[in-house]
Amino acid sequence: MGGESDIRGFDIRSITPVTFIPVATTQQFTYTCNTCLNGFGGPTQRAVNVPVLGYTITFPGGDTQGYGNVEYRIPIVGSTVQAVLFFDGGTNGILRKNALQLDKTGFDNLTTQFPTAQHDISLTRQLGISPGTNFRLRGSTGIEFVVQLPIIQAPFRVYYAYNIHRLHSQLLAPQDFIEASEICDPSLGDKGCTLGRLPATLPPDVWRFQVRPTIEQLLKNPGSLNYFEPARTFRFTVSRTF
Repeated sequence: MGGESDIRGFDIRSITPVTFIPVATTQQFTYTCNTCLNGFGGPTQRAVNVPVLGYTITFPGGDTQGYGNVEYRIPIVGSTVQAVLFFDGGTNGILRKNALQLDKTGFDNLTTQFPTAQHDISLTRQLGISPGTNFRLRGSTGIEFVVQLPIIQAPFRVYYAYNIHRLHSQLLAPQDFIEASEICDPSLGDKGCTLGRLPATLPPDVWRFQVRPTIEQLLKNPGSLNYFEPARTFRFTVSRTF
């Protein structure tokens, strides 16, 4: 939904719910190794790769929509040139939420790589919809000038719209997830797990003061989307009539 045919102040097909799809990624964390010296006797930079279950943004569209238009037309030159005061309003969303699911093969691949995700973070095939984006009301009001082109018999339209109902907020993705078998460290207060791969293989100072703080920073700051729809739109178009 969106565009000249329904709600003029928004781009075509821009009115949609927002979802976040879980994806398997690999995050690289660098650290300074004081015991790994270069040819000049100085410390070198090393890196470790950690599998991370992150989330990517997607705009699936909706399965149900409704909109309406109210116009007051003012003839300027007969029916050839008109001024139009208008209000467009509508909404678009997903009514059958159970149809919004991750592909079974893709989900099985995720649970193979992150076997505890279903228990620890309740990972399911069902994709969640970002709060405030499903069936969010949109509305535009403004003025439009319509000129009927005589040769091609098509209206040339120029309009200015102010979006009185729009989405203007930051959408947060679910928190990234790393298997406890990678990062668990009982000596630092982690409970219910055994020593993970990184604390077991990295030098203690490197793990505690370089790598682990970086990982904690990643987990505390999930991905986000600044979803700022325009407040105003100025556009022209040529519509074809049949």
